[in-house]
Amino acid sequence: HSQQITRADEVAPLDVFDEQGPGAALGWHAIYVGRSVMNGVGLLSLKRSTLNFTFIAELDHALDALQRDPEVRAIVLAPDGTYSREFGHGADLSCFVPVLGDKPGALKLIQQWKATLARLRSGKPTVAALVGRVLGGGLELATCCHARIAAEGTILGQPEATVGVLPGLGGCHQIHRQSDPAAWPRINELLLTGSSFPVAEAHAWGFI
Repeated sequence: HSQQITRADEVAPLDVFDEQGPGAALGWHAIYVGRSVMNGVGLLSLKRSTLNFTFIAELDHALDALQRDPEVRAIVLAPDGTYSREFGHGADLSCFVPVLGDKPGALKLIQQWKATLARLRSGKPTVAALVGRVLGGGLELATCCHARIAAEGTILGQPEATVGVLPGLGGCHQIHRQSDPAAWPRINELLLTGSSFPVAEAHAWGFI
């Protein structure tokens, strides 16, 4: 609307994203998030290392399908290994440019994203399989799951403080809730400095 686009339904017909629509056979509703089921375990394959509007919408769509599938007993989130070999680097900053200086707009954006991530903590057990760098929004995505496993050498962090912003998807408190209270002072230090930390340390806290 703000860009005065006319005939939007012809320029960008949304029915291609409908599973029953013309784009279903092409997988256009699963560009960044694929899903499959094997032996009662649903797999959400992440094909993008940064969060954006399409990624969140596809995650919500795929998660809903697996939650409703009676054959699925648990759900795993993991990079697909082809398009993305690391769990996640955060959010696509271009998504926030339109809401700079717009407090209601920014709040609406973050609430929409948080609504999808909150669904990971309800319903069937969810596990984040971490590898490579797990930073910013990627770490918040993992923290919203019931449990996390990680490969040796995985690096985690909430670097938002280094660019003068706060983790907006729960990073300020979710790590504490998933970790031993004895580790909270160390977690506070990491959040305030934006420093990354090795998986071995996160394992010692009980976070991994």
